Amino acid sequence: MGNANNHFLAWRVDGQEGGDTARSLYVAWNGWAADITATVPAAGGGKAWYVAGDSASGAFAASGAEMPLGGATLDVKARSVAVLVEQ
Repeated sequence: MGNANNHFLAWRVDGQEGGDTARSLYVAWNGWAADITATVPAAGGGKAWYVAGDSASGAFAASGAEMPLGGATLDVKARSVAVLVEQ
């Protein structure tokens, strides 16, 4: 904490606790001036990660129209937020 060199934060929210249809959400925030490649936690229970959107492109998918992530990493553009859903 308090390290001025830390500019990336990612967290996973359990969607099942609130009765959401998505097993969980993964949010990646990159405050750095360069792109970052984040390793995404493994999806569980036969589920997969889907890209809901990112602020760098301004593109956010409608619910149910998310595209599969297609790997274990996520490229997070500089100074942006990316959101994945596990379904």
